[in-house]
Amino acid sequence: MIAAGPLPKRPPHIELELSVMHALSTILAASLLVAACEASPRDTEAPGAEQERETAAQAAEPGTYDRSKAGTPMPDTTLLRRDEGPMSLQAYLGTPTLVNLWATWCAPCIAEMPALDRLAEARGGGLDVVLVSQDSGGWEQISPFLERVPIEHAVVLADPDMDLATGYPAPGLPMTILYDAAGKELWRYAGPNEWDEEGALAEEEGADAGDAGDESASAGDAGGQAAADTGLRAHGVRYVARGQEPGWLATLVPGERLTVAVDYGETEVRFPAPAQAPRKAPFSFELEDGGHSLSLTVRDESCEDPMSGRAYPHSVSLTLDGRTFRGCGTAL
Repeated sequence: MIAAGPLPKRPPHIELELSVMHALSTILAASLLVAACEASPRDTEAPGAEQERETAAQAAEPGTYDRSKAGTPMPDTTLLRRDEGPMSLQAYLGTPTLVNLWATWCAPCIAEMPALDRLAEARGGGLDVVLVSQDSGGWEQISPFLERVPIEHAVVLADPDMDLATGYPAPGLPMTILYDAAGKELWRYAGPNEWDEEGALAEEEGADAGDAGDESASAGDAGGQAAADTGLRAHGVRYVARGQEPGWLATLVPGERLTVAVDYGETEVRFPAPAQAPRKAPFSFELEDGGHSLSLTVRDESCEDPMSGRAYPHSVSLTLDGRTFRGCGTAL
């Protein structure tokens, strides 16, 4: 038997064995970390789920923006708020939304959460940052975690049945998906990211069909606006008005919200919406909420959008917090 002895006196084969053991332990630790961040247990998957997972893993290469599912509608998945009961993910329609799938046991997820919270603070009402936990314990598991890692600006929701991770499907956690204001997927990103750094959402620019300015840039013709309206209607919007110089967009979901984005989407405000959406002009709304005031007047006069040349049945004037905008509108 050969004693280990002081490090400089160890025989070469002992040094080699120790090096190999160290390398194996490092690989094992990394493998355990990857396994720990798998989105859902394989023994509960439906037939064919394994193939779907492999396909998703190939498409969602870590560190890249995957557009293979672009245009896919936001799922109508029921999620749980901490104290206010269930809600649908589609409640965020009308605003660009960044959905992040995470879990309290996923180290890479935890590492990127401060950046996501800072992003939510920086974007204000122009982007909803929604962190959806895939912990099977729901809020009983999430609440103690948030006491240690407080989230002040992003929205945290629970998905204890892992419906989102299964439905996408997510090859692992974290996974982040960006939707435009109409609820259409723009891209998805596998793995952690510094989301508040400049350029992290660079691929968002010019891609948001719900934003008035982006809509003009990417779909600046009558057909493009009509296609955008079709997507909005699919998500409950029943009246839309838009204008240019500066670009603005107003969408009405009856009984839920009236969303107004001005200055090409830099400012966005939501108001509680009337229960019914008038289909015939003239009509008007006077609304106040959260320190903001809105006056919307719709006249029975034809209107042509100057950017696209599209004809609308109504002329619209909108005053938000004392600023007046003019444009065109139509019922959907």
